[in-house]
Amino acid sequence: MKLDRERIVFSLSYNTCSFSPSVYRTKARTYNMPPIRHNARVQSTLMSFVKVSSRSGDTRGDRPSSPVPRRSSRRSRPVVIDSDDDLDEDTSPSSTSSALRASGREYATASTPNAVASAIDMRPPNRALAASDVPEGETPTGDDDEVIAEIVAAEIAGTAEADKEMDEEVEYFPGPDPNIADEVEDAMRVQDLSSDLDPDDAEVDPDFARKLRIVLDGFCEWGKSISHADFVAMPESERPFTIGVWKLLQEVSVEYLLGLYLHTIPTEVQELFSKKEWCLEDLLSLPEVKDGEAGDQGLYGNFPTGNLVVASKIGCEAYVGSTAELLKRISEHLKISLKYTDSTLPDSHSGSLHYQTTCRADVDCNFRKLAGFKRDIPQGYLIVLESAFMVLFGTYNYPGYYAKWATRSSYKLAKDIRARLDIPAIPWRGLNAALPLRQGFVARGSKLPSECRNPECKLMTYSRSSMPDGPKHPRVLADPKNPLGGGYLCRRCDSYRERRGVLPDNASLVKLSTQYNLEVAKSNLRQAGQPVICNNCRSVERAEGALNSARGYGTRHIASNGRVLCTACDAYLRRFGRDRDPALEASRAAREQIKLDRAAGRPVHCVHCNKAEPAGLAKPWRITQKAARLICDWCYNHGYR
Repeated sequence: MKLDRERIVFSLSYNTCSFSPSVYRTKARTYNMPPIRHNARVQSTLMSFVKVSSRSGDTRGDRPSSPVPRRSSRRSRPVVIDSDDDLDEDTSPSSTSSALRASGREYATASTPNAVASAIDMRPPNRALAASDVPEGETPTGDDDEVIAEIVAAEIAGTAEADKEMDEEVEYFPGPDPNIADEVEDAMRVQDLSSDLDPDDAEVDPDFARKLRIVLDGFCEWGKSISHADFVAMPESERPFTIGVWKLLQEVSVEYLLGLYLHTIPTEVQELFSKKEWCLEDLLSLPEVKDGEAGDQGLYGNFPTGNLVVASKIGCEAYVGSTAELLKRISEHLKISLKYTDSTLPDSHSGSLHYQTTCRADVDCNFRKLAGFKRDIPQGYLIVLESAFMVLFGTYNYPGYYAKWATRSSYKLAKDIRARLDIPAIPWRGLNAALPLRQGFVARGSKLPSECRNPECKLMTYSRSSMPDGPKHPRVLADPKNPLGGGYLCRRCDSYRERRGVLPDNASLVKLSTQYNLEVAKSNLRQAGQPVICNNCRSVERAEGALNSARGYGTRHIASNGRVLCTACDAYLRRFGRDRDPALEASRAAREQIKLDRAAGRPVHCVHCNKAEPAGLAKPWRITQKAARLICDWCYNHGYR
C-alpha cells in the first residue's frame, strides 16, 4: 500500500515537474525509473513551442484550385542562398531541355479531341496575372519572404544567363519571290494576338480544323524531335527549316496557332478541303480580295489557267503566297506578268516557276484570298500558315532538283505530312519552288531591349547579344505559347510568377530589390576579404562556409528580411517569427572552443574552482547548456551551477 501511494505521489509530481535535466535524474534515481532519453525531452520541448494542427479525413477539397499552376516548394529546410538550381537554364536547347520546357505547355496532337481551338482558351498556362487578377478566395500560397530569398539566390547565380530566344543567327525572310519583296523585319509585337478575337463570329469547319492541326503538328513534331546539337551539326542543305524556325516550332503551341489562324480563313476555303475531289469551278469560286481588304496582311492563292507549261487534270495550276498587303502584292505579280514573257524574264525572276507560268502567252491569273488578318501578326507565324497551305494545296512538290530554299528533307516532310490527310490528290505540278520555313524570317524583336511586361516593374530586359555593362536583367518569354508576340518578363518577375502564380506587386518588388542589393553587398565583402557578420548574433562567416554553403559546411550568412543573418538565426526567425537569442550563439561558440582546446591538448578549467580537467576521463566534465561553462563533478554535485 505504501508503494502504491508513492507511485501516486510520483505520478502527480512527474506531471507537474519542470523540464530540468537534474529533476529528471532525481526522479529516476529515487524511484528506479529508467533515465529519460535526450531526444524525447527535445521532442517534448519542441511541442511546447510549435502548435501542431491535426487533420482528419480527406482535406483535398479544402485547398482552393487556382487556374494558375504553381510550382511546389523545392526545399523543406532553410533556403540555400548560393544554390542556382532554380533557374539554371541551358541557353542552347537540347532534347532534354526541350522536353522540360514542353512539359509546362500543352502541345496538341492530331488525336486531340475538339480540334476547333477557341480564342477564349488561348490564355497561356503561366499567363502574366497581376495580384488583383486572382479570384476571390484563391490568394497565392507560400511564404513571400522565402520566395523572395529563392528568387534573389537564383538571380545572383544566373544573372549573366541569356534569354532563350533566337540569338544565334539573324535570319532573312525574302518573301515568296525574293527579288520583289523588300526585307521585312519581324519586330516584337508586345500584345496578346488572340485577345481581340470574338469566337462567336468565327465560322470554323471542324473537319478543316482537324486537318490544319495535323499539318501544324507535323511541323512541330519534327522540330521537337531533334536536339539543338544535332540540328546545328546537320548541313544546311539537309535542313527543312532554318534554326530560327526550328526554335519557333519548339516553343509555339499548336493550340495557340489554331486560335490565331482559323477565324481568318474564309468559309469557302475551309469547305474546299471537305470535298473528295476538286474541279476548276471550286477553285475559281473562292473569294477574291475586296477593296476593304486591300491593306490586310494575309495569304493568297493564284490558280492560272490557259496555256500552261504542264497540262493540269483540272485545267489550272496553283501557287500560294503570303504578304503584308494583299492587294499591293497581287498587283506586283500582275505587273510582272504583263511586262515580261516567259522568254524575256530577267535573271532575278527566271528561276520562279510562278512567273515562268504567268508570263506565258494566253495564261490568265486568278488570284484568290486564302486568309486575311485585320491585325498584323508576326512574320514568323505568317510563314508557318503559308507553308501549311502549300502542304494542303499540294503546291510544293519535288521538281527534279534541289536548291538552297528547297532541300530534300523539306520536300520529304511536306509529302509525308500530306499523306496523313484525307484530302483530294494533287491535280497539278505546283508552282511553289521554295518552302518559307526553309527561307526563314527576320526576328529582330528578340534582340531589341524591351521593358518587362509586368506593369509594376520598369526594368529593361536584354538579349544576350545586347546585354549592357553593369547590372544585368536577363529575360524570358512572358507568354510561352506566343514566342513572337507575347513580350518578355525580367527573370526576377518570371521567377516570382513561377512560385506564386502571379506577378509581383510593387511591395514585393521593393523587397526583391532590397534583398538583391544586400546579396550584392555581401558578395562584395567576400571578394574583398572582409568579414560577413550576422546582424543578430554577430557571428562571423567562415571562409569554408561561404565556399561550401550548398553542402552545409561552416557558418553561412544569407540576406533575409532586409538583414544579413547566419543560417541559424534565419532558420529560427522563419520558424518562430522572432529573433534568435544572441546568447545562444555565444554559448555555441564557447562550447566549440572548449572542444577545440580538449582536442588540441590544451588545459580546460572548472569555472568555479579553477581545477584543470584531467586528461583521459571516461566522462568529461559538464558544459552548461545556456552559459556554456565548464563545471567539474565535485562543484556540480554540490550545487554549483
